[in-house]
Amino acid sequence: MDNQRLFSMELRPKYDEQLREFALALERAWRQGGWCMYLDELFYLDRLGLRPLIERLLTQGRSKGITVVSGLQRPVAVTRFAVGESRHVISFGLEGRDARELGEATTDRMRRVVEDLAEFEFAWYSRPNRIWRGRLNLGTGALDGAFVI
Repeated sequence: MDNQRLFSMELRPKYDEQLREFALALERAWRQGGWCMYLDELFYLDRLGLRPLIERLLTQGRSKGITVVSGLQRPVAVTRFAVGESRHVISFGLEGRDARELGEATTDRMRRVVEDLAEFEFAWYSRPNRIWRGRLNLGTGALDGAFVI
């Protein structure tokens, strides 16, 4: 992560090295600033014990030029900051407790939209209050959609 000529890097440590390697990467991004971190399977990273490092990036990283993109399947199973601190939230269909959690971290309108999504549809919430409802057009591969609000 010290090589300034790199445009991107992907960490794929062996299972028994994951905690150490991911912790070092999150700490390095914090110290250096200016990173865009993509955290896939946030639930798993949390269970590894990385929540404090991740929450620091989510809540304080913006002032250091750090962008965090989080991939998650269930908003109830991860830190609330992953949704609550995000400028953009993209979700496929959710129901029940997951939809309620998403609605509490965004708006109740977003909850209602994600509860109503069909297959291949998604909702894109942009703070402070815009929601775009889209659908993947399987024929063309294009995204079709309209603003809800």
